[in-house]
Amino acid sequence: MPVEAGGGNGATAGGGRPSAVSGGPATAPASVSAAPRSGFAGGPGAAGASPESLHAAILADAAIAWRLADPAVLRVVQSEAVTWPDGAIGCPQPGTMYTQALVPGWRFVVSDGQRFLVYHASQRGAWVWCPPARAALPLPSGGSR
Repeated sequence: MPVEAGGGNGATAGGGRPSAVSGGPATAPASVSAAPRSGFAGGPGAAGASPESLHAAILADAAIAWRLADPAVLRVVQSEAVTWPDGAIGCPQPGTMYTQALVPGWRFVVSDGQRFLVYHASQRGAWVWCPPARAALPLPSGGSR
């Protein structure tokens, strides 16, 4: 049973505008695969990840996903600290069970100036690109259920 979202990095080509949870892009992606791309931004024994280390990991993933010749065009255009309601970090995969504990983390929106990808992350360093159809809202400020 997964503790948090994470795993391999099955990057795919894509584009479009995935929906954001609040205050971001609101249309579905045109060609980004619905298969989750995920990873871990932290070394063995790492107590946690910084937003900056997560930025580097998700920007690298977005560059691969969009097959960019110049990944320097990518920017994290929105970054917010959130509390996820469980170990799925706001992006549950059907048929998967997750820990039922609050998970502090972040929600990031990456753009190349025309397209957007939304990533969810935990403070421990697990991150996942979350397709709009599976994206769940983080808890309201204050972090209680």
